[in-house]
Amino acid sequence: MDVADDTGRITTIVPGTWSDLSTVPQDLAGTGTPQPALLAAPSLSDFNNNAGPGVGVIVIDGFGAAGASVDEVLTGAVEGSGCTEAGREQYDAGLLVDPYAVTDCGGVTGIILTAGLTTNPDVLVLVLGLATTDNDLAVIDEVLANLIVS
Repeated sequence: MDVADDTGRITTIVPGTWSDLSTVPQDLAGTGTPQPALLAAPSLSDFNNNAGPGVGVIVIDGFGAAGASVDEVLTGAVEGSGCTEAGREQYDAGLLVDPYAVTDCGGVTGIILTAGLTTNPDVLVLVLGLATTDNDLAVIDEVLANLIVS
């Protein structure tokens, strides 16, 4: 199903079983200002507690002026997740280019992507994904493949 955040800046698709949504701007990045955010999961409660699958996309405006590097933001996101980092790779999907970390959240696989928006370097996109099965990983791949951020 097609989903979008309340600002209309984030759109993607998720399966109908991931219908527990949060679409309101939130300060999930700790900037002190609510930013566009979209969370989707079978259970947001489980997702928010690192206990079940889901995905969150947060748009952080003014990133270029903040003076932090993408790697610093990724390290902070991993440390704040309560999970153990299992490795880093480079992600390049045209619109989003930068590193991501794979994490172990006690039997739940986490993916944290911090990517600069190639069309606007002042915008950082933070994607948080959790998977308990290979199917959940495929859903996260589909979310990223269909992600539109403005």
